[in-house]
Amino acid sequence: MVTHLSRIRPVLPGDEMPPMALRRIDELGVDNSRLKLERLRGKVVVLDFWASWCTPCRRSIPELSALNTELSERGLAVVGVNREPEAPARAKTAIAELKPSFDNVLDDHHYGERVGLTTLPTTFVLDKRGVVRHLHIGFIDIAGLRGEVEALLAE
Repeated sequence: MVTHLSRIRPVLPGDEMPPMALRRIDELGVDNSRLKLERLRGKVVVLDFWASWCTPCRRSIPELSALNTELSERGLAVVGVNREPEAPARAKTAIAELKPSFDNVLDDHHYGERVGLTTLPTTFVLDKRGVVRHLHIGFIDIAGLRGEVEALLAE
């Protein structure tokens, strides 16, 4: 019973983010190569859950892209997690339109449910050890996010 309850408990700040190995998706479509979260250890990770129909999600992608471009050389990795496994063509089209500078994966293994996702967009900020340090539900205040990321990069 305790094991079952721990599977439905949402991931919160202070928790280690569960392992993830999801298929990459870009403007060309779904790729069978997988992005594994544990391979990003040593980097500050912004994990952004989004969908093509979500207006706040689409508004935040260019801002996250700019943040990734600016801070990736210092150790930031932004990863978009698209929540439309039943319609990857919509995700592909959105990626082609928005041209994010960061990797995107398709949540075709219910990862969002495993972390307790209830709203889009939802953004997790992970430290270099893979521990959730910040959680944003809804549209992101990019200035606040930048401050969080820069503080974690300095650790």
